[in-house]
Amino acid sequence: MIIYEERTHLVAWAQALIGVTLLVLVGELVGVWITPGAPWAVRILLLILTPVFTWMFFTFRTLTIEVTDGALRFGFGPFRRRLRLEDIAGCEREDITFRRYGGIGLRYGAGAVCYNTRFGRGLRLHVRGRRRDYVLSTDRPEELAGVLGHPLKGDRGSGIGDQRL
Repeated sequence: MIIYEERTHLVAWAQALIGVTLLVLVGELVGVWITPGAPWAVRILLLILTPVFTWMFFTFRTLTIEVTDGALRFGFGPFRRRLRLEDIAGCEREDITFRRYGGIGLRYGAGAVCYNTRFGRGLRLHVRGRRRDYVLSTDRPEELAGVLGHPLKGDRGSGIGDQRL
């Protein structure tokens, strides 16, 4: 039974940028195929790049997070992880920045594997027996940490989006 579920989507500017890139690739692909004498290397390159970029766009545009009574599942498309709740040693807020992780998607940096769809609020998961933590983009880090049985104690980063009185 699912007791928590969240889907975070790729930020609008990144979706627009990728969408424009895909349109340009498709336009170039069509243009190269109807142009007599176009180099075969360019045709083959565009034939490979267009479906690869399309697959990447549809795979990495939504991060799914689910908590059941015994496990946390999260990931993009086929790139999913499953952690037993008892293996999660703790959680803390994480400010997901370009400087820390170098981009959006499935990223490595700052001692963690980051599953992010945007910069800003996130949750760092400390997992027993793992060298690296996991960091997830989430609009509700406090709620997710509570459902995982690890109420938030401190901040890591600036805590962007936190409400303080």
